[in-house]
Amino acid sequence: NPTVFNHIKDLTKGATLNVTTTKDAAVGIVMSFIIFWITKMSGKSMTSESGIMHAIQDMAGFGSTLVAGILISITHFNRWDSIAALVVAFLMFKHAYEMLKKSGRILLESTPEDVDLEKIRDFIEDHPVSPKVRNLHVWSISSEIKTMSVHIILEDDVDCHPIQTELRKYAQKEFGITHVTIETLHPSDLLGNDSPAHHS
Repeated sequence: NPTVFNHIKDLTKGATLNVTTTKDAAVGIVMSFIIFWITKMSGKSMTSESGIMHAIQDMAGFGSTLVAGILISITHFNRWDSIAALVVAFLMFKHAYEMLKKSGRILLESTPEDVDLEKIRDFIEDHPVSPKVRNLHVWSISSEIKTMSVHIILEDDVDCHPIQTELRKYAQKEFGITHVTIETLHPSDLLGNDSPAHHS
């Protein structure tokens, strides 16, 4: 990180603490914290999460500048700057990995980590009308929007609308799934009968 490196050089010239650069680092920490707090209050999207991580990296950069400079001026051990740079580099790598992992799950339409498919399946199949789940898929189309698609098999004389309503409410309340597509099938549909399946 060039900024960290340059400030550390200023801090440690002649093994004495540069007051101006120390103040700059302190101000940088405060301003980065303010940006961190404002971004955190703006919502829970992937964009805001990325901004939060960037603010944390800035705080780490300014903080390591300050700490490394003080330690070098006290101990005269010049490798504190390298240690500080490694700490910041590790933090940047960790944040980059986390963002790539989350964005990759969205692009690959993987099941979100906070969604338990078995709980959803159990909720459906434990219903009094004894439905069977034929196909269940939950994925994200953005960091804020989760989608679910499910095929449910019901007996021919069972009304599909109550379970559809209950499932939508359950999916949204428990897992934040706001887009739900439900297709209900009957045994006669699976045998090739012309009776239409119900979509909702």
